[in-house]
Amino acid sequence: PFVYKNKVIGRGVIFLEIFPMQGKTLGNFVLEKKINQGGFGEIWEAFFEGDPSQKFAVKILDYPEGFDYLKQEYQVLKKLHHPQILKPTYADFEHDPPYVVLEYIEGENLREILKSKGGFSLKETLNIIDQLLDIVEYIHKKGVVHCDIKPENIILRPNGEVILLDFGLAFCPETLQSQILLSGAFDSGTKNIAGTIQYMSPEQKKGEKITPSVDIYALGVLFYELLTGELPEFGEMPNKALNEKEKNIPALSEKVNQFFLLSVATLSKRFKSAKEMKKSLKEIHFLLNPVAPKVSWTQKILVFIVSIPKFYKKIKDGVVIAWKKAYQIAKLTLLVLFLMGLGYLGWKISQIDFSPKPTSTFQKSAQQKKKEAKKSQKSWFSFFFRKELPEESKKSKQKADQEKWNPEEMSFFQKLIAYIWDYFNQIRDYFRKLARFGVQSASFFSAF
Repeated sequence: PFVYKNKVIGRGVIFLEIFPMQGKTLGNFVLEKKINQGGFGEIWEAFFEGDPSQKFAVKILDYPEGFDYLKQEYQVLKKLHHPQILKPTYADFEHDPPYVVLEYIEGENLREILKSKGGFSLKETLNIIDQLLDIVEYIHKKGVVHCDIKPENIILRPNGEVILLDFGLAFCPETLQSQILLSGAFDSGTKNIAGTIQYMSPEQKKGEKITPSVDIYALGVLFYELLTGELPEFGEMPNKALNEKEKNIPALSEKVNQFFLLSVATLSKRFKSAKEMKKSLKEIHFLLNPVAPKVSWTQKILVFIVSIPKFYKKIKDGVVIAWKKAYQIAKLTLLVLFLMGLGYLGWKISQIDFSPKPTSTFQKSAQQKKKEAKKSQKSWFSFFFRKELPEESKKSKQKADQEKWNPEEMSFFQKLIAYIWDYFNQIRDYFRKLARFGVQSASFFSAF
């Protein structure tokens, strides 16, 4: 067995190569098939012993110096709680070989997809980077820097969801093993380096202090690779392939180039955070899909209030002619209706028979008529909404009205007033019927 830091940590590569792992049991987990090869171990699909429906991913150490990295990953994952980061279920570092059990998810890593299709469309690339920025923003807030973002460590699920894997090289000051990043785990001839060289920022390659900017740089390189199918060549113009990809939309091409160049710029000019990077990404989204942004009701009201002076100025200047036309049409319509009403009234008056009729034997004195007139004076409200008289009272009232309005004793003006009075009585009866119908309808619908 291998001995690392005075600890016996298992047979590692020799164990995995000599003894086939398929069907073997680690603790209560039965290994079913190998699904990936990591930097310090293999990842196997497994199920809980006695229940094949419960699937898990088991990461098995196969490299002696990876022991601390495996332990580091388990400690970091226990600290993080995000739907797009795998949850650790169990770990056994005393087992031969040591292993960590994670939740199992269906999907394919981006490296395999890139090999098969060569690259992604701009829309697909934006979707992947957008999700990764959400994850990276979350882990940075938790004080964790991934330090190894690359296609091999990203799973794309069938539903389009992105999962970020492999936190073995993550830098987190609160964990016991984070200083391992400064120990020069890779024999690359450069001191204090840990990561994948193609995705490492210049300061990371020099072994300088680890900051969240190293993940920003890696995401910029990944953005370029997903879009073009190639790694950027910084010796030449790195945005040449991006120009070719979206040359039909100059504004979009310019934004895509700007996003990439700010992602991989020197530390002082690079995006300061994942949040800032995501804001720039939204501008590309908008150019690709120019949809009007959602506006709240508060914003709409404020815009309306602010635009009122401008709106009146436009009316004054004659720009909004439609409103003037509508006003003129409304005035003309009201005038026509008024004239039609006068015409109808004149026609009705012409139909009145003003020939002399025998006067009634029932004659009232002027004093009696005054008294009755005072009694009949009511408010406009009672005129329209008082209760209707019974049929007999109606008939006697009509008879009294006929006797009161004697055509022989009236001038033409009095006859006109009498007719208008009769017209308003008809309107009053109409409103009474309408009110009764409304009450009946209300009582009918309230039953439901």
